[in-house]
Amino acid sequence: MKVKRRTICQTCRKRKISCDGEKPGCSQCVFRDLRCPGYESEWTFVSHNTDRNGSKTDAPAVHKRALRPGSVAVMRRNRGGALATIPRSPTNSLTMPLDHLIMLIVRAYAPESRMERALSDGGFDEPDPRFCGAWVESLPDLVANGGSPALNSAINAFAVSILCVGPKRTAPVSKGREAYSLALRSLRTELQGATASMSIPDQLAATIMCLLMAEFILPTSLLSWTAHLNGFGQLIQSTRPELYVSGIAYRIFVGARPALIALGFIIRKASFLATDKWLRIPFRLVPPSPVQRLMTEAAGIPPILERLDIAEATCREAAVAAVRKALPEFVGRLDALEEWERQYQTTSHSPRFWTVPANIGKRPHIWFQNISSANSLTHLWAFKTICLASIDNLASSYPEVQFDRKPLKCRTPAGSIFRENLERSIWICQSVEYLLQDELRLFGPTSIALPLRTAYDIFEAGGSESKDELDWCVSIIADLARRGFRWVPLFFERFQSQITDTNDDFE
Repeated sequence: MKVKRRTICQTCRKRKISCDGEKPGCSQCVFRDLRCPGYESEWTFVSHNTDRNGSKTDAPAVHKRALRPGSVAVMRRNRGGALATIPRSPTNSLTMPLDHLIMLIVRAYAPESRMERALSDGGFDEPDPRFCGAWVESLPDLVANGGSPALNSAINAFAVSILCVGPKRTAPVSKGREAYSLALRSLRTELQGATASMSIPDQLAATIMCLLMAEFILPTSLLSWTAHLNGFGQLIQSTRPELYVSGIAYRIFVGARPALIALGFIIRKASFLATDKWLRIPFRLVPPSPVQRLMTEAAGIPPILERLDIAEATCREAAVAAVRKALPEFVGRLDALEEWERQYQTTSHSPRFWTVPANIGKRPHIWFQNISSANSLTHLWAFKTICLASIDNLASSYPEVQFDRKPLKCRTPAGSIFRENLERSIWICQSVEYLLQDELRLFGPTSIALPLRTAYDIFEAGGSESKDELDWCVSIIADLARRGFRWVPLFFERFQSQITDTNDDFE
């Protein structure tokens, strides 16, 4: 049951997310350790039939949702009446209640941002800075509204997978794989039974997203993850874009969209997300954030790559015709990306990123204004690099195609596309230290794969000219694997055979 609008706290109102109206603080604020400003209503919040001294009392009428067993809205109080916080590192993590598992996911995948801290202090308001983690904030609402066995099982698989990775992992990989297998069986059973509780798109989409993340965090192969992601894209495509203009469906859509577009780059295939109706309609009510506008500009690049691959597999004549069409299209994509970059830079009163000098014997690294800038700019550099590298390769491989390089001169001050791409690839590698901060938890490491793969390809193509940079990039990938971020090496062919279950015996 939805609460009346007078019970929406000001923090949730500014962030434009659902608010359950719980007291003394709503669940959204409690989950993120934010200060909840409260509500105009004079209702009181009484905990599970106990007073300050621990004696039983008659509980007054409160929202049924707050007392529903298993609901994330149920919060424990200590004897002093203060709201008890759920432990960040439970001692018996694999047997946590569902609401604790959801908090674990939210804290790991949607870390507190600069904007959230400012809102909690009554500060500035700006678009949601997270790259694609906002969808996890839908999980409390979905579970509180009834949930489903498949969704609950998928949440468990996602949470357990988080506990199995990273330097501070607290569970063996085998437990994560076991939870994932159980969740798959639960989803299969529920789909076969066609139960009414599994509705499209909200609960089914959230279930598959949780399974996608569990598979991504504890991968068996890159093919398995891309197959699941492709299947999720087909699920969305089978519905109408009008379903995703607001509410939970919108949050899940914008959360999945960057991953689906990144998949297009990995497999070099066009996505339905590049079509006009899917670019416009989901953002009809809620204007796209800067990150989503960047994804809109990038969505047009994989279709060009796919057409080139198809033409080059036929005959030289067809390939020449495709190249003649693709070259100006890449330039057009570059124009759009650079316009986005110009607007993004001018909307901030401070630099979006800067270089931090290194200690002796180490390379400098790049620091960012916030996680939004880090994710946006590393992907921008990757998208521009892919366009320029494609132009350079096509112009060299098809000299019979007359191509005017004058429009590119302003983009390559050094006079070489390779040197320009090399510099941007170095920036990407220098960004890894920022993305691996402890406070970003899994959010940073799960967003670096595509940019890092793009940088690796440039270093490898450079041969002896970029051998040092390639060795540096390889050491970064190896370090990520040692830290337990097993999914990153799967994006690189030379590392895929080295991914083993070395953590299975972890106790």
